[in-house]
Amino acid sequence: MNNKETRRSFLRKTAVLGAGTALIPWLSFSCRSEREFDILIRNGEIFDGLGGEPFTADIGITGDRITAIGNLDNAVTKEIINAEGLCVSPGFIDIHTHTGRNVFRHPKCESKIRQGVTLDISGNCGNSTFPRPKKRKSEILTSDDFKNYIDELEDFQERSFALNGSSFIGHGTIRSAVFGVQDRAPDSREFQLMKDLLRAGMEQGALGMSTGLEYVPGFYAETDEIVELCKVVAEFDGVYATHMRNEDESLIEALNEAVDITRRSGVSLQISHLKVLGYPNWHKIDEVLEIIDKGRVEGLNIHADRYPYLAYSTGLSLFFPEWALEGGSREFTKRLEDNSVKSRMRDETNSRAHENGGWDTVMIAGTSQNSNRKYLGRRLGEIAESEGRKPFDVASSLILSEKGNISIVGFGMNDENTERIIAEPYLMIGSDGYATTEEMARRGKPHPRSFGTFPRAIREYTVKKKTVSLPDMIRKITSLPAEKLRLKDRGVLKKNSFADITIFNINTIKDKATFIEPWHYAEGIEYLMVNGKIVLKDSVQTEALPGKVVMPG
Repeated sequence: MNNKETRRSFLRKTAVLGAGTALIPWLSFSCRSEREFDILIRNGEIFDGLGGEPFTADIGITGDRITAIGNLDNAVTKEIINAEGLCVSPGFIDIHTHTGRNVFRHPKCESKIRQGVTLDISGNCGNSTFPRPKKRKSEILTSDDFKNYIDELEDFQERSFALNGSSFIGHGTIRSAVFGVQDRAPDSREFQLMKDLLRAGMEQGALGMSTGLEYVPGFYAETDEIVELCKVVAEFDGVYATHMRNEDESLIEALNEAVDITRRSGVSLQISHLKVLGYPNWHKIDEVLEIIDKGRVEGLNIHADRYPYLAYSTGLSLFFPEWALEGGSREFTKRLEDNSVKSRMRDETNSRAHENGGWDTVMIAGTSQNSNRKYLGRRLGEIAESEGRKPFDVASSLILSEKGNISIVGFGMNDENTERIIAEPYLMIGSDGYATTEEMARRGKPHPRSFGTFPRAIREYTVKKKTVSLPDMIRKITSLPAEKLRLKDRGVLKKNSFADITIFNINTIKDKATFIEPWHYAEGIEYLMVNGKIVLKDSVQTEALPGKVVMPG
């Protein structure tokens, strides 16, 4: 066996593995027990994660696994958690995040731990931290010239962090790595290299491939390119997670494309942050849900995720024409500096803003220049009016001063549509956020979803509106994503499953982060266990860093 194979075997043995077997609840009940456990959770209201009705029982934990569930009155244990009056569920799984290597800067992952999250899924919207080109040895690149998922695993296993993690492979990342941010199709050699890199990542334990078809370079990819790559993902029973080509004016066309891709490739489809953006498009919700239902009736494996907010977050450059963005931020800003070229962008940019609700719905969320901090939390339309300028000109000058990168929050959705989407049985909750801290977030006005998504989903759509029952909401954030991603023994409370456990108070669970003050941790999560270690105790985070890289089977 060569060194590469030895390293891969070692990493796959030491990482936490999963499989695509059905999640079947077989609980270990007994009248009395004299077994010894490391941790004993007593008298909690148990939600199995599969949508079943809750029941009162004890849970015994040994090492990183649940080893008994039932009446454990006589059990011997090193530590007891009194969960009387509290809800005990599998740890929440955030199926759509952008945390990635952010855990290296924030290994305690406070904003996620305080929400009850035990597993973060990164690499979404076409952007992953791998593959990355190594130093070129020749002009003709091969897959050996790139750092792939196996190298990511090595980096993660050399560090400690509180949260479990896993990742998709970003289509945009692969495309850029192979031939840059270019508005063209790959040639035959480039496309073969893209497929080789994707296959290598899948072999090494990635969950599937993600696309960001509304962004460059994903926007430049034809449907056939995505289909052929998805065929590679399908070989491994992986998942295709897509930020579709459009979520406003051309939403129906974009959704039909996504369904067509899964039909032609046989891949399992995950529609990222399913939404209908902009008042002119809100009426399309019926057709959106009908398209998905028809695909599922046809037998296609289609699911979706959504955050429980009426605002999205992205870069301000999203409103500008794709042709203006070719070549990356540097080329984009050069074009903005040319007044004749910038004038060509005006009408298309204003039209895109209108389809998303108008410039008055766009709030400045993050800047790198101190001179622009005065705009944080303000709407772009209001800024333009106060300065006697046109919104397009304000947006252009901000992008120039920020060298192409400035984040925004856009208020483009309505509550009725959001409620209908969240009620769908195939819908999971995903934050589209990342793990961070209160201190870091205070530097800007980031979307509150990084701090409050899961408590908000429970408070808003289960407790308050009763859109979804509590057992079903827990299913949406535990077993459903685990089953979709083929993660064995995750997302369910049963004997021999991993002890990723969230214990919360249904009367106090809530999000505190707002769009103006987004840096507040959620409340109501009393205890959190990751791989059998207590990471949150009496709502106070411990120093434990038991997170692992989780792989599908």
